Amino acid sequence: MPFTKTDFDNIETRTKIITIINDRIGIYPLTKISTLTTRQKLTVNVKMNEYINQLPDVLYLEQIDNDFNFVMSDVFEKMKPEEMFIPLINTDVVLLEKEVPV
Repeated sequence: MPFTKTDFDNIETRTKIITIINDRIGIYPLTKISTLTTRQKLTVNVKMNEYINQLPDVLYLEQIDNDFNFVMSDVFEKMKPEEMFIPLINTDVVLLEKEVPV
């Protein structure tokens, strides 16, 4: 059975496709669609339709997963360690002097 609107309504599948398309048109893959310009949104829409129409009738979810994993492996490879881990936070307690009315 080919890709359907029900597949697209699945948030995980839709997010993977948007990530793939962003990467293919030169936008950082993890960019939220809501932050794109109108022109970029139109481009994403056209490219997304082309991508969906080129998916195989069977095993299309596997194709999406493979494409998504390829894009994300590149994203993680380029990340700096400080972007992946929470920096050390100073947890020392500092007592502040407070005037107490007498």
